[in-house]
Amino acid sequence: MPPIVILSACDTHGVDSPLHATVGNGFLILGAITVVASLLPLGGASSAMFVARLVYRLADFIPSVLSAKKRVLNWTEIVSGMQRMFLASEVLNALVGTPDIEGSPRQTMQLQANMDINTGEGAWFENLLAGIAEYRTEEYDVVAKRVSRVIALSETIRYIQLGHPESVLVDDGSIRGQFVPSNL
Repeated sequence: MPPIVILSACDTHGVDSPLHATVGNGFLILGAITVVASLLPLGGASSAMFVARLVYRLADFIPSVLSAKKRVLNWTEIVSGMQRMFLASEVLNALVGTPDIEGSPRQTMQLQANMDINTGEGAWFENLLAGIAEYRTEEYDVVAKRVSRVIALSETIRYIQLGHPESVLVDDGSIRGQFVPSNL
């Protein structure tokens, strides 16, 4: 059994399941350390986008952070960061528009949100709402109410991490090599 299982189909850990016998829990019982599962029905295109963005994050974000910061990442940080960026995209799609040309306000807001999320500096969500309010020339509170409606329909909030995602640590081998002899 792989330590990480990613499920992106409807109700793989249904919030309304009458039993604990869910697909997500089944993988944990079989030995997975963590499972990304869904609580509610998913849209086909959105669930495919979710997995594609997660795979992209694995391929791009992990090597970048490992080489720049020389620290271990945990699986919780990887998935929750991706979920935040996906949510930022959903909010921007609904209130600003779909992604467009490089340098546009939409793209700039997405890039800033991604930077805030990935660096952990600043309040990414509040910064995103402030940027949207400025773009739409609306009061922050008005935008916040609009965003709450977007979040209620979001695909991102339909996913959950089960098991012990914090115990899955990712490094490039150099950090582990400092503590574990090479013959082990």
